[in-house]
Amino acid sequence: MRQLCYLAATVLFLFSSCVSSHYPIDKVPCVQLNPALLGTWKINETSERNNSIIISRKSAYEYMVEYAQGGNKGSEFFNAYISEIDHNYFINFSSAKDTVKDYMFFRILYVSKTGDRFKLAIVGDTTMREVKDAAKIRATISRNLLKSDFYSDTTELFRIR
Repeated sequence: MRQLCYLAATVLFLFSSCVSSHYPIDKVPCVQLNPALLGTWKINETSERNNSIIISRKSAYEYMVEYAQGGNKGSEFFNAYISEIDHNYFINFSSAKDTVKDYMFFRILYVSKTGDRFKLAIVGDTTMREVKDAAKIRATISRNLLKSDFYSDTTELFRIR
């Protein structure tokens, strides 16, 4: 779990607010892949200018996310899929290499009409660590959907390919 937090935080610069859960929002992916999210992205942060995020199709419902570090420092791989809660979309995000999964959740705030930018908010409420099943994860997010303190930070990504 600690490793997932570290890696995801590296990707999204949100280490101090990393919160994970042993349970996803949905046990099985049920929202079809959004082609607008596929491609190579940069994080809108100057400290990450040499790094990129490559989002590709894993299946009709799942994404493979590669965090490529510049300067031949290697890559980290993640699995992701989208869940819908009250007409809002959330990314279930987990390390591709761990057999025991821990999940982080990111609310998709917007995808630009031109498809060249999207913005995420990280679910940062520490009570998520204590939730004991997927149905309760969904209920907790639904109950807190509009509370700004439920989210710890936001980040914007822009397309480079």
